[in-house]
Amino acid sequence: MIVYFSNEKGGSGKTTTLLHISLYLKFYLEELETYIVDSDIKQKAIKKVMIKRVQNNLMNIDIIKDEKVNDIIKKDIANGLILVDGRGNTQKEDNKFLEYCDLVIVPCGVTFLDIESTLEYITFLKNNEIKYKVLFTKVDDKEKLQRAIKIIGSENCFDSYLPLND
Repeated sequence: MIVYFSNEKGGSGKTTTLLHISLYLKFYLEELETYIVDSDIKQKAIKKVMIKRVQNNLMNIDIIKDEKVNDIIKKDIANGLILVDGRGNTQKEDNKFLEYCDLVIVPCGVTFLDIESTLEYITFLKNNEIKYKVLFTKVDDKEKLQRAIKIIGSENCFDSYLPLND
């Protein structure tokens, strides 16, 4: 299964959400073969954070380079998962993973700016018939969360959210 984390809005929580989910999966499903692809050329946050964890034996997940992705996609991963830290734009050449992915997780804050840019991105996903779910991040107000869910559409959102930590 290939899960792509993406949103055009910078700072939406793509990398953080991917890291939390990968750590959770590795902790609870140790037998799951997991790969992380850092396709966000500008940031490379995954590599910086993950190398420290791997060196400290906190995590055993393969981080693969963007150019090696086709080899991984072609590989038969019977009990595996590829998590892709997306580039967050709608340029066709920058989204080669979208044609292979099983699900796009779209992290989104609850401000109007977050919601507005997320609506544009999910319109792109809908127009290209790509399966997605919005995961609200940095939630500091449940009223804002309810308003955001209403605007995005509850059928397109995960039932849970990531709170804003103080």
